[in-house]
Formats: sequence, C-alpha cells, structure tokens
Amino acid sequence: MTQLEFKNQYLDHASVEEMHHLLREWQSQVEFWNAESVFFYKLVDKYFLKSAEADQGEHFEALLKRINAFVDQTLPGIREKIEEQKSKLSALVENKFAQNEQQIRDRQRKLDRRMREVQSHFQILKQEIFESVEEVKA
Repeated sequence: MTQLEFKNQYLDHASVEEMHHLLREWQSQVEFWNAESVFFYKLVDKYFLKSAEADQGEHFEALLKRINAFVDQTLPGIREKIEEQKSKLSALVENKFAQNEQQIRDRQRKLDRRMREVQSHFQILKQEIFESVEEVKA
C-alpha cells in the first residue's frame, strides 16, 4: 500500500475530531513555513544579494521574488482552504448544515494533496536557496 493509499484510507475512516486535529497540524505547518520563508528572505537579502556578482545578484533577486510569492500568495491560499475546512467540520459536528460527510472527507483529501504539493514546492525552493548560497561560499 502506498503512502497516498494509506492516507486516503485513513481519511475515509478518521473521525471528525481526528480530521480537525490534522487541520490544526496543517495550520502549524503553514505558520512554520511562513517563519522559514521570512528567515530565508532576510538571509538572502542581507547576506548574499548585496555581496553577489551581477549574474548571481539576478539569480538571488529571482529567488527573493519566489519567496515573496510563496509567502504572499501560496500560504494565504492554503490558510484560507484550511479555515474553510475547519468551518465545514464544525458545522458537521454542530449539525447546523446537512452537508454530506463524504463531501467533507473529499475536501479534506484534496486539501491533504494540496498540502503535500506546497510542501514539495517549498522543499525545492529551499534546496535552490541552499545550492545558491553554497555557490557564493565556494
């Protein structure tokens, strides 16, 4: 069984409380990504952009733009989706809306896939930052 199949099976049988707990973990992860991004932005801007050669400077400027896009566009989008899902789960618990539980589980599964995509994207960005910093140090 692949990790994705296991995760899908887990989400099919997870309680509403377990799904809510997962959403809180995702919120925490998003906030950590934000803090990391701010750190990397300051690091690149303060220590590497100013000391880089002209061609490297352009590369570091491009990295800073990508970090900004991650912080200003990607993270707010995923935060919004997490908040929406939390509201749907709360409504399900309170039985205010007769929304299909399976639809909520499907949304959770889609959000899980989106979180993994964002994580992968951020890992690639961090790897590029590390490699760029290593090139300057060499």
